[in-house]
Amino acid sequence: MKDYNVELLPSAQKDIIEASQYFKTKSMDVALAFLDDIDRALGQLATFPESAQLSRDEALAAKGYRVILIKYDYLIFYKFTGSKVVVYRVINGRRNYKVFINL
Repeated sequence: MKDYNVELLPSAQKDIIEASQYFKTKSMDVALAFLDDIDRALGQLATFPESAQLSRDEALAAKGYRVILIKYDYLIFYKFTGSKVVVYRVINGRRNYKVFINL
């Protein structure tokens, strides 16, 4: 089974750092659980990049964005190009995330 390269754009890296810092104010266990879930999801994308569904939002789906739901209602927005996985954002699904995605 082939593993694909997973690239986190700076915006996604910043999202993960900010969310983990927020969770750390609540509990170190919560922050670690969040980071573990991120790690698991990225591992899944490396092995099965097309396992997540296209975004339910038509504009995002038309651009090829796929979405994985992880702990605490966070969404990982990514695209699979056929040779690599590019993670664009990691955003809380309760937010108006469309303003954060480059349409």
